[in-house]
Amino acid sequence: MFDSLFYLLWRDVYVRSIIRNTVCQNTRIIVESLYELEYDKKYISLLSPREYNIDISLIIKNKYQFQQFINSNNREYINSLKLYYCRDEESDIVQFVLQLLPTTIHHIQFSILYKIADKELILPSTLIHFDHFMSIKKLKRLLGGSSNSNSNTCNKVHHCIDYRVPLKDIDDDLKWINEQPGITDIKMPAIDDVRITKGMIPSHIKKLRLPDNYQLVDHDALPKGLEYLSCHRKFVRQFSLTTFPSSLKTLYIDGKFKLEKSLLPPTLSRLEITETDKRPIERGVLPAGLTSLFISNLFHEIEVGVLPSTLKQLEIYRYYKQPLKPYILPDQLTDLTMHRFTEPLLEHMLPSSLTKLYIPFYNHSFANVGPLKLNNLKYLDIYTLEPSLLNIIENVQKIQISFRYYNQDINFQQTGIKDLHLINLSEQFQPLIPTLIPSQVKILKLNGLKFNSINFIPSSCIYLENDIENFDINLLHSTIKYKFKTRDIDYDTEEDQ
Repeated sequence: MFDSLFYLLWRDVYVRSIIRNTVCQNTRIIVESLYELEYDKKYISLLSPREYNIDISLIIKNKYQFQQFINSNNREYINSLKLYYCRDEESDIVQFVLQLLPTTIHHIQFSILYKIADKELILPSTLIHFDHFMSIKKLKRLLGGSSNSNSNTCNKVHHCIDYRVPLKDIDDDLKWINEQPGITDIKMPAIDDVRITKGMIPSHIKKLRLPDNYQLVDHDALPKGLEYLSCHRKFVRQFSLTTFPSSLKTLYIDGKFKLEKSLLPPTLSRLEITETDKRPIERGVLPAGLTSLFISNLFHEIEVGVLPSTLKQLEIYRYYKQPLKPYILPDQLTDLTMHRFTEPLLEHMLPSSLTKLYIPFYNHSFANVGPLKLNNLKYLDIYTLEPSLLNIIENVQKIQISFRYYNQDINFQQTGIKDLHLINLSEQFQPLIPTLIPSQVKILKLNGLKFNSINFIPSSCIYLENDIENFDINLLHSTIKYKFKTRDIDYDTEEDQ
């Protein structure tokens, strides 16, 4: 009955459009390359980014790629750019990009390593978010020192106050920032015994980073619209639940922190703790609406009910050597990272909702994982590829798998995978065996894997990418488009195959 009603509604073009856009509302879609954009534009074109606040972001890795984007017929589908750092680019790359920026781009982010020339920066009138970290001294110079310079045009200029700003300058700097509504993200300088009083931090600040020697004097000293706070554990313990702004969504706590009830604000959606004590986490300690949890170490098993049901992202990035108990991971969890996890995985331990599973030291079987398949899995990082892996990914169509070694008996040929990226993370290239390639694969990306046989890649493949220098493209079928790609270099062959 439900399925029939759904498909009845789905046939309506207007309703279908609303469903698509509502599902993607307030999200970011990452496009890794112009090739992927060509492949995905038929889906992206169905969305209404401006009306539903959908960020469609293209990754740019060098000046050449940016020029390709400018000349692309598909650039209209992109409204956001992220520029990685390229050590060979000249220092004026920021101004160069801004001068040629299409009017469709509303958000641009530059690597922190890019330096801006000592002259006033001209921001396009269509740009809404300009993300680049710089000292306040340089920011004043770039914006011309005026309270009105570009602040109405660009309402978010992310930057850091220089660590070396002396105490006598803090009042002047904060006074200037108070007149710049476009600056919403600041990092306070590391100066001893700073006392935060009411009105000291400008009311429009949404992201605030405090060193460990700051003290809270007035309990309502933080801006009421604050969304992100980074501070030392001692600062958190000065609060009661009523002193955290109700707008606070992200909290980063530095230092060894004891997780107790009534310490964390209930409004949090994201929590990161650099170090915890050795006591287990009790039920009711974590906020009920938490969606992302990053924690350095856990010394005890996680009990059922400790993790909120709303949690979608969990990362334990140092120490967790306990076995997972069944049913402790929430049904909505999509991203699970456990850097040091080495215990066997059994039934009901992994939810079928997972799209990312990062367990780089896991070297056990997947035979007993289930009963549900991980059909939504997109990214997998494990120690060894072994045959039982098919137990969880046989129905997956697109996946990236990172590994260190593989079992010779592994066989992906009969899976439904059509888009596969294999990443060998061992120190040396390993030979690619035929059974690692799905028989229906269309897009194949290889890192650290080599082959020397003609027509080794099946004719179903239309695109191959690898990191083999001087690769002989005559080994491929004539219908396969080939690209050589390393971490530092990304370019197409001059002749499409």
